[in-house]
Amino acid sequence: MFHIRKFPVILLCLIWITSFLYAQTEDMKEPKTAKDFDALARDHAAKGENEKAIEVYHKIIHDFPKDAIYSIEALQGLGRCYSSLGDQAKAIESYRQLINNYSASAIVLSHRQNMPANVYINWNIPLRIGEIYQEMGKYEEAQKELDKARGYADALLSDKTLPESGKALYMHNYRVFFEASINLYLKQGKLMETAKEYDQMIQFTSDFLNSGLVDKSPSFVNKEKIKCILTSLIEIQDPMKGAALYEKLGDREKAGKIYQNIDLKIASALENKKYEKNLPVFHQELPGLQKTVREKLKIFKSKM
Repeated sequence: MFHIRKFPVILLCLIWITSFLYAQTEDMKEPKTAKDFDALARDHAAKGENEKAIEVYHKIIHDFPKDAIYSIEALQGLGRCYSSLGDQAKAIESYRQLINNYSASAIVLSHRQNMPANVYINWNIPLRIGEIYQEMGKYEEAQKELDKARGYADALLSDKTLPESGKALYMHNYRVFFEASINLYLKQGKLMETAKEYDQMIQFTSDFLNSGLVDKSPSFVNKEKIKCILTSLIEIQDPMKGAALYEKLGDREKAGKIYQNIDLKIASALENKKYEKNLPVFHQELPGLQKTVREKLKIFKSKM
């Protein structure tokens, strides 16, 4: 039979055990490593708590100076958070610090497609600085940063010692430079330069697809899907945007030829169900795109 005098002792034991387990749980939650703090900072940033994220990123840089991977991530995080808060000067400062400190580092960033840090930083960070300058309306500075990043990428791709696996990955990522140039030209109302950039992007993507590098690279898990995406960009998506630009420029002849070619590619893709397996959403969009293209062609013919 339960003795009532034992109850306080048991209750105290239960309270102690509960308190101990709670303390252990809280201790487990407390960040200790650079990786833990990185996760905490990312969580704050994802919730829009940029000030808190900035505090954590500064802590990573100060407390874990030898952990280069997370220092690199912290400086990037600072750039993003400051930019989100509208403090573009500090955002640029953070990105510049990243370039100054790590642009020569060969440490492998496993979470960045196994890119060496120097490649990732010299390739991407000037682009981000350029985007900030573009938002500020400083187009000349934005162009300089874009040229800097693109020049680095061109030199890298022309290196004959570069393994085919690396070249495939870098060529696949090279489209960011075309897209950045297109956005910059559009901001300035330079439609002809934008249209030419689309033409170059289509040619570059086509050369990449025909090079056979996708099949040779272990970086691409679903090679058929990658090739399908590249084909859709070359045959339909990029030409659609290019044709619209030539139309705005008043070059109806060139726009009409592009639309005619797109119409043929869409008709063939629908008949052969070319994109149904790997790009089902895009496959479903094709009839609508076909309708748009044929309406364009009909208008063009009526005005000839």
